[in-house]
Amino acid sequence: MKPKQILSIIGICLLTAVLFYLPQGILSAILISGMMVYGQVTGQAISPDMAAWAPYLGYILLVADIIVVALFVAIKYINLKTAFSTGKIQWRLAPLIILAAIAGIFASGLINEKFELEDLLGEEMLAIASTVPGMLAIAIVGPIAEEIVFRGALIGKLRQKGLGPWASILISAFMFGVVHGNPIQIPFAMITGVILGIIYIKTESVVLCSICHILNNTFAVVMMNLYGDTASDTTWTDILGSDLNVNITLILSLIVSILFFSWYWKKQ
Repeated sequence: MKPKQILSIIGICLLTAVLFYLPQGILSAILISGMMVYGQVTGQAISPDMAAWAPYLGYILLVADIIVVALFVAIKYINLKTAFSTGKIQWRLAPLIILAAIAGIFASGLINEKFELEDLLGEEMLAIASTVPGMLAIAIVGPIAEEIVFRGALIGKLRQKGLGPWASILISAFMFGVVHGNPIQIPFAMITGVILGIIYIKTESVVLCSICHILNNTFAVVMMNLYGDTASDTTWTDILGSDLNVNITLILSLIVSILFFSWYWKKQ
């Protein structure tokens, strides 16, 4: 690989990360500035409690996701019609693809939990997920936007630069993990990114990737609302009853996912 190509790939990755965070950063700055001005004008103290800000943050995430997609369309990193094409999706295999993906994502979550990584955003995500705009942002709009950006745009652009499918998948998965920023989410997001990357390469579409991502995030939102303030401290051992049950579930999920995607990758 030539130095020029390496620099081009690094540039694409950095631009993707910057554009992904830019709308959230700008909208959050506007919200904070507006609240500070409001507090000074009215003489009211601004609450540091995340629960009080959650509805606003939910709307910020929703609007930011839409802006992010618009930005990638504007710079011609993605064509939405092409990204959502279904011509190469083998629909008879779609249920198995989704099942194997969910098994793999679930397994990565079980593995991730064993590392006991720090959760820097647990309270914030719980507060946001308890609001309607937050639910929509986390469970539906966010997953679709992320698939457009990290699978459709980033993998697509890396492929245009001459990278092979696996290099493109791994780089995209790495970036997908890094932009989450939260230690507890990074390894999980990277493994999930590999699984969704395989699906994207095989289907040349973000449709099934988005469905899998939506199912995962919807489950997370349900769990956060079901367990409430104890969600951050609730482990899969608590839910499944014992470490043995967790390990059995992990092994079975890994077998299902690895066997299926090994076969699916080789399938013409």
